[in-house]
Order: sequence, then C-alpha cells, then structure tokens
Amino acid sequence: MSTITAQIQLRRDTSANWTANNPVLLAGEMALSTDVLYTGTDQPRYKIGNGVDTWLNLDYVPEGGGSSYPENLFLTVVNKTGDNLLASSYKVLKVQTAQGQRLAVDYALANNDANSADTIGIAYENIDNNQTGRIVVIGEIININTTGSLQGETWTDGDILYLSPTVEGGITNVRPTAPNHGVIIGYVVYSHVNNGKIYCKINNGYEIGELHDVYAPSPTHNQGIFWSSGTTRYENKSVSSALGYTPENTSNKSIDGTFAANSDTLYPSQKAVKTYADSLVTGLLDDRGNYNASSNLFPSTGGSGVGGTILKGDIWFISTGGILGGTPVVVGSSVRALVDSPGQTSSNWSILNVGVGYTPENSANKGIANGYASLDSTGKVPSSQLPTISNLFYQTVGHASTAQGTALYFYGAIISYTAFTSNTVAPLTIYKTGVINEAFITIRKINASSGIVQIKYSLNGAAFVTLTTIDLAVNATTAINTSVSGLSIAVNKGDTISFQNNNTFTTIQTFGTLIDIFIQ
Repeated sequence: MSTITAQIQLRRDTSANWTANNPVLLAGEMALSTDVLYTGTDQPRYKIGNGVDTWLNLDYVPEGGGSSYPENLFLTVVNKTGDNLLASSYKVLKVQTAQGQRLAVDYALANNDANSADTIGIAYENIDNNQTGRIVVIGEIININTTGSLQGETWTDGDILYLSPTVEGGITNVRPTAPNHGVIIGYVVYSHVNNGKIYCKINNGYEIGELHDVYAPSPTHNQGIFWSSGTTRYENKSVSSALGYTPENTSNKSIDGTFAANSDTLYPSQKAVKTYADSLVTGLLDDRGNYNASSNLFPSTGGSGVGGTILKGDIWFISTGGILGGTPVVVGSSVRALVDSPGQTSSNWSILNVGVGYTPENSANKGIANGYASLDSTGKVPSSQLPTISNLFYQTVGHASTAQGTALYFYGAIISYTAFTSNTVAPLTIYKTGVINEAFITIRKINASSGIVQIKYSLNGAAFVTLTTIDLAVNATTAINTSVSGLSIAVNKGDTISFQNNNTFTTIQTFGTLIDIFIQ
C-alpha cells in the first residue's frame, strides 16, 4: 500500500475580507480569521460551514482547552455602534435592532429607560463596526484591566458594577441615582491591571410603571401611586384625587393668634385658635366649680389660668358656707374674681349671696355665747338662752301721785302695770320664772314730809308681807333711796304680785314711791 504525503491548507483571510466577501462555506469546510485570535493565544479563530449559511451567519467555534468557559452564555451579534469594539474595553451593549438573523447592538447608557432597558451584555472580543462577534450575556470576562483606572475609579474585589449614566457603554462602581437608572452589570471577581476578571449578569431592574400590579400611564408632576380596590392595582393619581378632597397647602398655615390678616386663604393652627379664643373670653365668666369657704379665705388656686392661676371672670359656687373678706356666704352663693390674681383682697372679689337681700347671720353662731338666740317650738326664745335679770332692769310707765301720795312706780318688763285707786296696786303679772332677790325703792317726797312708809307685797293673792319700812324723817331731802337685798321670793312665769303702802304721816304731804325689783 502506497503512502500519500500531502499538506492541507485551510482557507484563511482577514475578518474584514471574510465580511466583505461573505461566502457560503461548504459543509464541513473550515475557514480561519487570521486577525481574530482566541483569547490569550496567537491562534486564529475559525468557523465551519454547513453548505447553506454565509460567513456572517456562521458562529466562530468556541474557545477550547484552558481558555474555554462552557459556563459562559455567549451571543453572536452585529456591531452597530459605529466604532470598532475592543475586548480590552469591555463595553456594555444594548439591543438596537436585528440584522442578518442576528441581534444588532449599540452602546447602552443609564441616563434613561430607552438607552438602558434593553441592555444585553458585554463585548467579549474585538468586533469591527458592522461585523459580527461574540458578547457575554452571562459569565466571566478575563484578562482585562479591572482596577477601575480605565474609568477613573478604584475597583476592589466584590464591587458591584453598574451601567454608567454618562459614558456610552461605560461601567462604574457608583450606583446611579434617579432619574438615572441603576442597571447592575455584574461584579469584580478579580481586581488586576492585566489579568482581571468580571462576572457579567445584567439586572436591568424595573421602573414603577413596569411592575405587574402597577398601572401608571403618562404620570404627571406631583402624582403618586395609590392602591385602587376597584381595579385591584396601583394607579397614578393626584393627591386630591386619592384623598377625595383638595388638601390645604401647609404654607398657608398661620400661627397668628390675633387673626390680623383677616384672610380667606390662610388657616390657623390649633395654638392660634386657642390664643384667639382665650382673648375673646378674657373677663367673661368661667365656672370653676364648687368651693368650700369654711377656711374663711378666698380661692387661691384652681383658676382658668396657667397652673391654676386665677383670672378675671373665674367664678366659684359656695358648697360649704364661711366668711370671705368679712362677709358671710351661704351655700349656693357665688364668689367671682374681678381682676387677674386677686389674692385675698376683698375689693378684688364680688360676692353674690343667694335668696336674701341682706347679709345673713352665720348659722354656726345660733344659740351660743356672743351669737344669737334660737326659737323653741312655740316661737319663743328658750329660757335657757335668756340673760340673767339681775344684770338688767326695765322701767314701766310712771303715774302721778294722788293728793294722799299713794302712787307706785314699778320697773321691769317682767311686771305689767295695772291702774289702782287705793294704797294697793292691782295684781301685776310675772313674765319670767325665777327668784326675786333684790328690790330698790325710791320715795319722792314734798318739802319736809315725815312719817312712816311701810312697803308690802302679796304673791298670787296671798296675805301681804312687809318688804321694808322707811322713816321719811331720816332724810330731809326730797328723795329717799333704799335697797332691800337678801330676798328669796320664788316666782313663776304667770304669777301675780301686788304692792301696798301703809303710811303713817305726822305731816301730811304728797309723795311718790318708785320700786325696782330684780328676778334672778
């Protein structure tokens, strides 16, 4: 058997020529791109034909050996950025359209939804403009500078990487803020200037209007998202529509307690309303409840002011009587402050006693010493509350003497006078039960009358008993005063007593007799 020695040369050309000619490779035919190398090698990448598809519609055979990453998800796309893409720049790309049964890509940018919503992956190899090449959708990108120096930043292992809102296709480790979009590109696996690694996993996130239970078409300024039980979803509405009324603008809230602006736009705070209301009721009556006046002091706390300070118009109603500022007050009466902080000055208070037109007595003084008498069931002052008669005497009306000098004069409200025509006074009524313990007799005589005057008394019509005997000649004056003490004549209320003169004259002259008696 003969041996045939031969060399097989594969079809080869530059990527640009392959693209320009775009031939259909035979089934099983291998063709190399001399200027497109497998990562980390000097080996050109190649495609294998199927007898149907043109060059542009065929994929390069994936990298093999130590440079193969079967866990990566690659996608062959058409570069429509207008630039030649370099693997070392690892630009972020978005879907722009489709071309030649491939997705066509352009630079992604996080400045708005249109430029970031369709972010799909990172350029994995050099791809000339309008040429096809692979991008990583999910997986590692290796042998690149991942220190952040290309981006003017400092990257460390584990950093989250975001789509840049300012550099087309750029990457940053600073999360963009709204209205820019926070599109996560991946993570720094290894920070290194030459052998760095990035793990790509695009997470575009969602705008509120993209969530499944949110319906917010054409949102406008100051609208919010509110739950609608009728449609069972969140909807964009104005605050007034959501509330069902137009809320007040807080900038219109006024704290002026005088309401000086007199505005139809401003509305007052709670404190301003209180201040204004308080100013209206200053000096008006403010019922502070009941007051126990038994301390005989005006109220000193419990007023309507701060901390119970008493203010003008504060009024109390007396629940227990007493004496306020020298004025007795009874239950039901009122006491009102005439000024703020009136203290215990009587002129600062007004007292209104109820049901009387005069100042009433304090009932606590009834029936006691230095008080006033009470009445018994018959409407009379009980004898136990009457004063001692020995300390008092009362005078009845006097009567002129007769020619014989038989008139008698008697003192005492305890004796009623009855006219008489003889030397015996008609019976007089005793108005107090007690004991006659003293009599004071005055005889008024004319000129130098002389003789003996005998004064007698009769109790309840009994025989007359001599009270005293007086010699008119003892004193030449016109008046003789005699006191009879040591008596003990018991009398009862209603008893009668009569007095009698038994006179023996040597000189007949007119005279009169005056008798004071004292009942103990």
